[in-house]
Amino acid sequence: MRVSVFGLGYVGTVSGVCLAKEGHQVIGVDKNVDKVKQLNARQTPIVEPGINDIISQTVSNGSFRATTDAGDAIMNSDISLIAVGTYSSADGSANLQSIYHVMDEIGAAIKNKNTYHSIVIRSTVPPGTTEVSIGRVKKTSGKKHGIDFGVGMNPEFLREGVALSDFYKPPFIVIGAVDQKTADTVKCLYAFLKADFHHVETRQAEILKYSCNAFHGLKVAFANEMGRICKASGVDGRQLMKIFSEDTILNVSSKYLMPGIPFGGSCLPKDIKALANFAESKGVRVPLLDGITASNNIHFGEILRRIELLEKTSVGIIGLTFKENTDDIRESPPVKLVRCLLDRGYKVKVYDENLNKSQLIGTNLELLVRLLPEFKTIKVENINEVFQDNGIVIITNDQYFDNKILTELLKIKDNMIFDLQGNYKILCQKDKYHGFCW
Repeated sequence: MRVSVFGLGYVGTVSGVCLAKEGHQVIGVDKNVDKVKQLNARQTPIVEPGINDIISQTVSNGSFRATTDAGDAIMNSDISLIAVGTYSSADGSANLQSIYHVMDEIGAAIKNKNTYHSIVIRSTVPPGTTEVSIGRVKKTSGKKHGIDFGVGMNPEFLREGVALSDFYKPPFIVIGAVDQKTADTVKCLYAFLKADFHHVETRQAEILKYSCNAFHGLKVAFANEMGRICKASGVDGRQLMKIFSEDTILNVSSKYLMPGIPFGGSCLPKDIKALANFAESKGVRVPLLDGITASNNIHFGEILRRIELLEKTSVGIIGLTFKENTDDIRESPPVKLVRCLLDRGYKVKVYDENLNKSQLIGTNLELLVRLLPEFKTIKVENINEVFQDNGIVIITNDQYFDNKILTELLKIKDNMIFDLQGNYKILCQKDKYHGFCW
């Protein structure tokens, strides 16, 4: 198929190049000129394991190209996937301006198009967004929905750091669409995937993604609350949750159910807020959803309290992104931690391999400039430097070294280890090691 993908962040880039790899002709669209140039030069604008090779392959063979010209992309495609950002507004609601801007662009482009065009939202949006989008495309194009164009909702279930695996092994494929032609087009688009296909109402597809993300955040918050209770009881919280997770009949699965760092990133925080905001707008009380964010914030506060109890003035932090195998710092707990420590007078060094090698453009660069203007002065290029002259080394991310490297570093350094991951307690002297919830 001929496909255009609007928004070349994590979802758009991964979706676009993977579809191109499977034989579709794909055009990526983004307003960020640097991203477009990078992709056309066979370079990745994101950090994601395995993505470099696919970008190089698909750009080289001509199955994928990027542009800033929306009109060009529409005229040379039959289906458009919308993967632009839906950031949080001040009140927590989803900001849909980027979605509607793209809808207006597409509407203006298909005004002069004689063939049917399917528009499919991949971004996470609140219920009713697809219906509003249909109205906007109708208005700007003068065309009829279901006859000249179709608009649907196809939620994505990609996790940063393992996005390629998630793309090729989705839990299911869902399309919310009124017109059958768009539903059939989406089914054909993903024909190479082995997954159950569900054609549902648009609002059901829209709220499904929020339901999944809210539950993921709930699992993180639940595991962390149990971890704090375990710590206070002299119990190993991670061992407890390993046993707890073995019950796959009642307790569902083990994903997100390990006590550790608070959740962050581009999805869970904003989507849980947006879902709670939507519920409030409908007069529905959701104390549990409200409590997820509150619990996550309390969990972060406990990290700060525990660091202060160690009575050190210098801190080394390993891992600044919100999770491993990504360069994304949106709503990143480690970034927030560094900001708080600096504001409290701590001397801080940070190491993050992905941020060192990332070209830091777009949202990532804007966030670093705004949240950590000191970044260039506090970052170090070698992980060994984190252990030098720091009383505490905080592990927020465990992708950067194996047990052997850490063991050697601990032999020659006199640091306290404050572990937020839970994978290193057997390597450390008891008096030097501090597990967060274990």
